[in-house]
Amino acid sequence: MTGLAYFIYALKWGFTTYNGLGLFALSLLSRSDASAPASHARAVLLCTTLGVASSFTTAWIMDRTAFPRIAKRLDLTLAQFHVANLVVHLLPCALVTRWEHAPLAAWHGAAAALMHCLWGSIVSRGTMCLDDIYVPLPRASWRLLWAVALLTELSVPALAPRV
Repeated sequence: MTGLAYFIYALKWGFTTYNGLGLFALSLLSRSDASAPASHARAVLLCTTLGVASSFTTAWIMDRTAFPRIAKRLDLTLAQFHVANLVVHLLPCALVTRWEHAPLAAWHGAAAALMHCLWGSIVSRGTMCLDDIYVPLPRASWRLLWAVALLTELSVPALAPRV
């Protein structure tokens, strides 16, 4: 698969795409929009955004070859990859920690974790291994990355209730 073909595939199936579309849609709403659905959706996306960023960063900590392999798969230099990673994973964290949302509750984290797990189950056909979307990793590594994402999503309401 060429760099562009892989990019389109990852864009189509990656959770970051769906999370980003949700962030974009909610950012179009007035910041003063206090409607319950939008406010709660922002709270859930706060949890998913932090979960995605923590898991993706853990991949690099766990396997120092992961980011260079993804960059190669995307036909990017490592510097270009890091800029893209900053834009799609880290800058959204700055956005979600600053926007108005409902007071965080445990169910926001549970909803985030459930959405993330459902997506993972669908795209991996139940294996929760995302080798096709990212790069091949041992099953134990995928289990650890899922644990980091889900624990982050579940713990955000307790650890950062006033974010």
